[in-house]
Amino acid sequence: ARLGVSKPHLMEAIRLRLVTEPDFLATFAAQGVANTAWAYASLGIRDQELMDQLAERALAEDCLSEFKLKEIAMMTWAFAALGIRNDALMAAFTERTMEANILAHTRPKELAQLAWSFAVLGLRNQQLMQQIAEELQHPEALALMTSATISNVAWSLAMTGIRHRPLMKALSAELQQHHATSMTAVDIAKMMWALATLSIQDDKLVLYLVSRALSHDLLDTCTSEDLSTLVWSVGSLNFRHERLMEKVTELLLQDGGERLTTFTPQELAYTIWGYAVLEVQDARVIDIVTAQAADSEFKSATPREHQNTIAWALAQLQEAQGSWN
Repeated sequence: ARLGVSKPHLMEAIRLRLVTEPDFLATFAAQGVANTAWAYASLGIRDQELMDQLAERALAEDCLSEFKLKEIAMMTWAFAALGIRNDALMAAFTERTMEANILAHTRPKELAQLAWSFAVLGLRNQQLMQQIAEELQHPEALALMTSATISNVAWSLAMTGIRHRPLMKALSAELQQHHATSMTAVDIAKMMWALATLSIQDDKLVLYLVSRALSHDLLDTCTSEDLSTLVWSVGSLNFRHERLMEKVTELLLQDGGERLTTFTPQELAYTIWGYAVLEVQDARVIDIVTAQAADSEFKSATPREHQNTIAWALAQLQEAQGSWN
């Protein structure tokens, strides 16, 4: 799994033995259980029965007591990556993490992994997230973070509604001082989304992120999700940057606007909402969004919330309100 090599027949044979021979699985210690879950998740093999069996083994008293934060982070990541919730296991891991006080002196990568996993699984334990934030704000931890780790931590805080200003301030300083050339488009989009979601006005950081995106041509590597997130974020923060929006518009109109027609309803709603809030008027973008929004197939697949957002934005931009209605 670490080499990214998938051997379906081998993985199926291992799975079969694990789910049919409980005595064999009972010999696994914490590290073996976590490694197995991580391996299947890394290879994208989603097997509910196997993950249930691994969770059951992890919950056994003789196994659970052996779990260190590294194994807990690996296993929660596996469940999050596969989109499988096991509330009993996560509750036990949370209790183990907090009672044993094993957060201290743990690598920031593992703390960030744990925070990300809980956020993805929709588990909002504020006490745990606060403790993770406290550990991550130390200079020693910040110095070991990559730009991806920093953006993931910020994203996780925002997803769980934790507005930890000291940590966000420390993450901002660390990004600007040591990660000028290592940030990706995904890193920038996540960090911007976190700032906007937590309503943290940090114009210096936002300008820095926007400048990095423009000067290193990172916007050219953006997915539709990245672009829509970026536009929504600057709109939410009311951060006006003419050059940024000109570049975004250029990208949206590639191939005659074909790219914009591939946006999901949420991505389209986020994008046109940002244009409206920032008062960015481009007739070509508005025409394409209007046509897309009026398409019967698109409308049937669009939640009412996003339909309303698109309608409001088009009305604000004073274009094609009648067509949408």
